[in-house]
Amino acid sequence: MNVGDIKNNVLIGKDGWLFLFSGDQDEFAYLTGKNNPSPQSVENFSNNIKTRSKFLLYRNTPYLHIVFPSKSLVYREKIENNFDIKSIYKKHYENKVECNNVIYPINIYNSAKRFVDSFQKLDTHISFEGSKLIINEILTRFGLDNELSDRCPYFEADVTGDLATMVQSESRHREKIAVRTTLLYDNLPAIPGNTNNICFTTNKFAKFNRKILLVGDSFIKEVLYVMSYVFSDIIYVRSQNFQYDIFDIFKPDYVITSGVERYLSSIVSDADGHSVLMEKYGDPNYPVDLDFSRGLRAQLSWSNFPAVYSYWLKSRTGINLYFDGIGHGRCNEELSAESRTRFLSHGVDPQIEFDLAYPDVLATFEAEIGCTLETDAQLFFSFGRSDEPKFTEERSIRYRLVPGVNKVVFSLPAEAVSSLRFDPVQLPGEIDIRSVVLTSRCSGQRSARGILAA
Repeated sequence: MNVGDIKNNVLIGKDGWLFLFSGDQDEFAYLTGKNNPSPQSVENFSNNIKTRSKFLLYRNTPYLHIVFPSKSLVYREKIENNFDIKSIYKKHYENKVECNNVIYPINIYNSAKRFVDSFQKLDTHISFEGSKLIINEILTRFGLDNELSDRCPYFEADVTGDLATMVQSESRHREKIAVRTTLLYDNLPAIPGNTNNICFTTNKFAKFNRKILLVGDSFIKEVLYVMSYVFSDIIYVRSQNFQYDIFDIFKPDYVITSGVERYLSSIVSDADGHSVLMEKYGDPNYPVDLDFSRGLRAQLSWSNFPAVYSYWLKSRTGINLYFDGIGHGRCNEELSAESRTRFLSHGVDPQIEFDLAYPDVLATFEAEIGCTLETDAQLFFSFGRSDEPKFTEERSIRYRLVPGVNKVVFSLPAEAVSSLRFDPVQLPGEIDIRSVVLTSRCSGQRSARGILAA
């Protein structure tokens, strides 16, 4: 394949970059001006934003709409010069929108190109960095700390993409991929295609204990892993139209609707939309997972039936967690968390494992634990030697806990530790873990942090 070739609706760009060319929305026909959105489509878009804004303003719910720009517009320099393309949004829609809550982040992505790629090279979607950039803009608009997403853990891998698959290419490109820090449930395996897709996440160790409703396409879904690092509970619904019923039941703190630029080829009025939540209700051919059904019921119960949400959350073991004083850790199947500090032990061996970013000579592991009965807390430490078990009784320290709040200090050996396992109690029941802190042997030096592997 040569630069400028079009194969299976994919345009071959320079340096191996791939771009969606036609497809269902005939993207380049609209970018080049060969086709134009109908006046009705433009009016529908404007009215949808205005109606949603008024509805949510009355309910004191901050609201934004995002139009994700075409990858071709952000990376014009990777496309042969014989294509004169212009923004569909700027040309047809921008001047018709009466509200100031629409984000079209093309300037953000263009400005960032000197440092990062906002789109995946072999895929239609935005990259990990592109997700962080749009989330930072969202946080700024909502008046929240806009640097939080920069701390989201990630790993790197050589990956393909939907465009590479379309042209039957075996090419791969190194991309950053967000590490999952959250409970995630998705009905996608139970539906044909992606119509009526609902996905939701829960992360009690997110930076904000806030709920957010996302309505849009796969681009806004692409940011879920990063966004769930910031917001505790998120429901994503694939729809071009606002989902009033889910809003009324879920009662989110924030709402974002979105659409990728090519979908501006035809916008449907919200008045002609349908309920995604009810579309599959009672459908015998909807083999959705029981965990998904129970989780969605819990999410939709948070405001009106909080005990249902709380009970469900306590049953979710094996979660990832985060403490400011140590970083990320992973619970085993005997420990769940109702909040940042309230935990539930489901057996006699609850564990939290911390894999450190690098081996470090540590001074102490300190924790503040609240319990109702006498029991032992135990800390295991590993030196990362491949010829021996990761954790053993010989390399562990015990501390006797008494009823009430215990301030526990474990002194660690003067040798580089690569992993830690903390068993906060050795019995079932509710416990508080108010803090976990690692200290370095070098005064003023920050200790290694716990990270989550892919």
